[in-house]
Amino acid sequence: MWPNDLRVLYVTAHSFPEGIQKAIDELYKKVPLSDKRTLMGISRAENNGSITYRAAFKEIENGEAQKLNLDSAVLKKGEYIYEEISNFRNNMSKIGQTFEELLMHPTIDQEGYCIEVYDAEKESVRCLVRIVT
Repeated sequence: MWPNDLRVLYVTAHSFPEGIQKAIDELYKKVPLSDKRTLMGISRAENNGSITYRAAFKEIENGEAQKLNLDSAVLKKGEYIYEEISNFRNNMSKIGQTFEELLMHPTIDQEGYCIEVYDAEKESVRCLVRIVT
């Protein structure tokens, strides 16, 4: 359960999956570091079915994206299905495989995002997809 809408600020990758790391690096350059920030990846099929990937952080103050001249999006509250991947750096392909499995759920929110929430301390990533109940 995601209890509230979550506004994120982001940098869009110029290509997928090749441009992901560049987008993450650009995000870290543009946004002040804080222990309140958690790296996220949000993606979905757009533009004739191609995947658009965005490296994102939760906004920690209202209007932060605008102040930093970044785009923003709202991740909707609601029910999410998820899987956590440990030691993901040694098996990056597991992220894509996990989303392929999650997207098979019969009540996926077709307007939602595939969301990655990274936990640097645990070296894990949680892969989430919103469902409609």
